[in-house]
Amino acid sequence: MKYSVIIIVLGLTFTFSCQQEHMPKPKGYNRILLPENEFQALPDTFPYQFDYSKYAKILKDSSWIAEPYWIDLYYPNFGASIQISYKPVNNSEQ
Repeated sequence: MKYSVIIIVLGLTFTFSCQQEHMPKPKGYNRILLPENEFQALPDTFPYQFDYSKYAKILKDSSWIAEPYWIDLYYPNFGASIQISYKPVNNSEQ
């Protein structure tokens, strides 16, 4: 008796759930509106140089393993950051 009720309920569920035609959703792409490109030079206090976006803020790396000249380029409009580390390279031969 118990199993026959379960079989009937499952049978009715499958029967009525397959009556509608279902179509998959079309592919969609996220749209991120980016501001116009504007760049500025990195300050001369660093031993390396590059241009970075005017929309980014330079923050000192706050991790416990941070070394001198390690920075984060923080983009507040996007909640994202790029971590930049620096190690001098010695020209010693091995």
